[in-house]
Amino acid sequence: MPIKQWADIAVGKSIYDLIALATPYEKKVGWREYSIPNGNRVFVQPMRKNCEIHWEVDKDGFILRYTFHGSGCK
Repeated sequence: MPIKQWADIAVGKSIYDLIALATPYEKKVGWREYSIPNGNRVFVQPMRKNCEIHWEVDKDGFILRYTFHGSGCK
């Protein structure tokens, strides 16, 4: 499944369900997390070399939107 299609399906789901399904690569590199000014959090999922998905998550842990970061996401 293309990465964009997979990410589109994840919007609206719990970030914690996604983290629970972490691949060996994701576990090795590790997820990161940071706060943004609107009060939401961003979880950074390492997908593969030079590709991360930044998931914006509300206070209840549900995915609102995402952005791809890195040249390897194409």
